[in-house]
This record gives sequence, structure tokens and C-alpha cells, in this order.
Amino acid sequence: TTTADRWLLHLPPEWWLVAAAIGFQAATIIAVNNHRDIATDARAGKRTLAVRLGEPNARIYYGILHIAAACCWWSAAFWLALPWLTLTAWMSTLGGAVLTYGVARTSGAGLNLYLVRSATLELATGLSAAVALGMVG
Repeated sequence: TTTADRWLLHLPPEWWLVAAAIGFQAATIIAVNNHRDIATDARAGKRTLAVRLGEPNARIYYGILHIAAACCWWSAAFWLALPWLTLTAWMSTLGGAVLTYGVARTSGAGLNLYLVRSATLELATGLSAAVALGMVG
């Protein structure tokens, strides 16, 4: 194994939770982008996940990704007992709920706003987590 592989094997479990949370939030950006393009992708023969799921289920999928991210943030916050990481979990939970509500009521080009907001939420929670985890060491 390489040095990088050995480092990954010794990564504390709570860091995997943080990585998963950020990954789920990154997936929301892709999900809303693909959801926005369902009609044009379907006409072009592209078989994105959103096209395969269909519009109603693509909306549900987007919400599930936010729920998964929030669960990871809360688990990491409780595991590490860091108040700042609890703030990150709150941001993820409330922000994800607001975004999911908006995506459930929007389609087409109107989803561009939620694409930007999804990326902004990931940036905000990522920076907040970086500050919190910087306090650990």
C-alpha cells in the first residue's frame, strides 16, 4: 500500500462522517443541475439519473441527499462534542429543508437559483466544519 492508502486507513471515523456529509452536499448540486435539465436531456437521449427517476422522484432524491448530509453532520457533531460542528449540522438541516422545499416547487430554469444555493450551502457548511475541526487538534 502507498503512504496515502495507509493514511486513509487510519483516518478517524468521525472524519469519514464529515467527508460523507460534504459528498452528499456535492451530490445535491449535481442532482439539482440534472433535474433542471430533465426535459432537454431526455430529448437528447441522455440517461442521467434524473431522467431515469423522472421529475417527481428527482425531487425526492434531492431531499434525501440533504437528509443524509444532515444526518452525517449531526453524527459527527455528537461524536466530537464540538459546539461549532453543531452549528454546521443546524446549517445543513435548515438550509437543506429550505432548499428542498424550493426545489419541490420549481422547475426548468427556475432551478438555477437552487443550483447556486446548493453550492453556497456546501461552501458554508464546509468552511464551518473546517473551523470546527481545526479546533480539535
